[in-house]
Amino acid sequence: MFRVSNVSVKFSVQDIKFFVQLSYQDIVLINSMTDYMNNNTEEMAKDVKFEINTIVAAIIKEIANSIYMKFPIKMLMPDHPSV
Repeated sequence: MFRVSNVSVKFSVQDIKFFVQLSYQDIVLINSMTDYMNNNTEEMAKDVKFEINTIVAAIIKEIANSIYMKFPIKMLMPDHPSV
């Protein structure tokens, strides 16, 4: 059986904005936090980029392996030398 063992993903963020739903009690704190996040989007993007890449790669790997389990490799890659 053919399985995907490694997926490499490079995720790129162009324009990022953070939105937070405000509650009355925490309005000042949340506004400050949202302002900080929006003023430091590049740093924030760097912090989450690795996690996003890891999650997207895991999703792609799971989908690919699901496809390879349901369809014969001969059907998916008829010109592959191992077929």
